[in-house]
Amino acid sequence: PRALKALEQLSEPGVPITAHTDCVVAKFFKTEVEAAVNGNTSAIQTKKAKPKNDWMELFLLSPLVSHLDANGIAELLASVQDVPVKKGQLVIKPGVPGDCFYVIKEGTALVKPMGSTDKTIFKLEAGAQFGEEALVAETVRNAKIVMATDGTLGRINKAFFNSVIKNAVIKRAKPADIEAMKAQGAEISLLDVRLYPEFNVGHREDAVNMPVSKLRANFGKLDRNSTYLITPEGAKRSELATFLLRQAGFNAMLIDEAC
Repeated sequence: PRALKALEQLSEPGVPITAHTDCVVAKFFKTEVEAAVNGNTSAIQTKKAKPKNDWMELFLLSPLVSHLDANGIAELLASVQDVPVKKGQLVIKPGVPGDCFYVIKEGTALVKPMGSTDKTIFKLEAGAQFGEEALVAETVRNAKIVMATDGTLGRINKAFFNSVIKNAVIKRAKPADIEAMKAQGAEISLLDVRLYPEFNVGHREDAVNMPVSKLRANFGKLDRNSTYLITPEGAKRSELATFLLRQAGFNAMLIDEAC
């Protein structure tokens, strides 16, 4: 009998509905449902399939957005500012402090290394995002991004990125949380992401050294069944490591020993 009722009748107003597994949802307008019930199929709208490069669909399926709740996603989409760009335009200049985060709405961008070389590292298509690492680590841009075509970028300012996106992605574990995980038998690994000389001067017992600059290259060596605790000695580098690991699908947390 419960299945015959609308979900609104089974929950309090404003309760979010969250996918428990990957799924495909079909959306029908109220007028269409009423028309179908009454046998008037001619009133049901036929919609064209979305193009494969629909930026919003691809962006919402990205690992970064997966860490946000419904309210965070709504705030994120509302905060995006459209920026028209032209072919050949330099969007990100290396050596400049990060001040915003971008998602490509239309067009193609090229990621190039620092220097005057014309080499392209890779292409970014609609739905791709960039600029987050310099914001998390509070450092300068380490590559340049040039538009390969005319297009539109969605720009998100630094304040919003830090308050909503960064805080949602970076999870922190207090000493009591760590003890609870150990009591439950969780497989825990300590990662120290500082440089080798810093690590050699002194580090936590059982910590493994993996500098944040080499983290991506070592993803294949990490165990996805393990919980990685990032030691806080690396400061912003530790935050960046936690951010990168969680974006890559690892269960990672930054040790938080603040009172």
